[in-house]
Amino acid sequence: MSELPADLVSYSRPVRCIHWSNSESGVNAVTVECEDGERISADHVIVTVSLGYLKKHHSTLFSPALPDQKLQSIQKIGFGTCDKILVEFESPWWDADCEIIYLVWDDEEDISDHVSDISKNWIRKISSFTVVTPSERGNHVLCGWISGHEAEHMETLPEEEVRRCITELIHTFTGDPSI
Repeated sequence: MSELPADLVSYSRPVRCIHWSNSESGVNAVTVECEDGERISADHVIVTVSLGYLKKHHSTLFSPALPDQKLQSIQKIGFGTCDKILVEFESPWWDADCEIIYLVWDDEEDISDHVSDISKNWIRKISSFTVVTPSERGNHVLCGWISGHEAEHMETLPEEEVRRCITELIHTFTGDPSI
C-alpha cells in the first residue's frame, strides 16, 4: 500500500451500487455510486463485503446484475457454525513464551470410530488453543475454536458438559490431572 498514490484507494465509503460493464472490447469500466451520491470511476473495484451481505444484497449492489454463473457460485458458497471457546485457569500451566498449543492426536487410533459417533468425539475437532494475552481477557486464558457439525453438537450440550470435556481434553494432552 505504501507504494500506491495516496488518493488511489478509498476507505469507509458506504456504497449504494457498483455500475459495471463487461464489454467485448476488453475494456471494463466501473462506476461506484456512494451513499452520499458521489460517483467514482475506476478500472477495477475490489468488493470486500461479507458473504451474508453479498447473498442478501447482490441484486441491488451491482448494475447490471452479476452473470448467472457468478450468482450461482455465490449461492452455493456456504458458511457454517464456528464457535470460540475461552478457558480460564487460576495459573498458567504453559510456558511464558508460548503463543499456541497444538493438539496432535495419536495416528494409531482408528479415526473412523471417532467420526462415526459425534456425540462422544466432537471434542477432537478442537485442534489448538491460542494463549490470550492478559490485556485481552483475564489473566490465564486459552482460546480454542470448533466448527462444523461438531460445533453444532457442542451447542446442544449443557455448559457443564462442555467444561468437563474441555478439562478432560487438557488432562489427556498434558498428562496432569491437577490442571
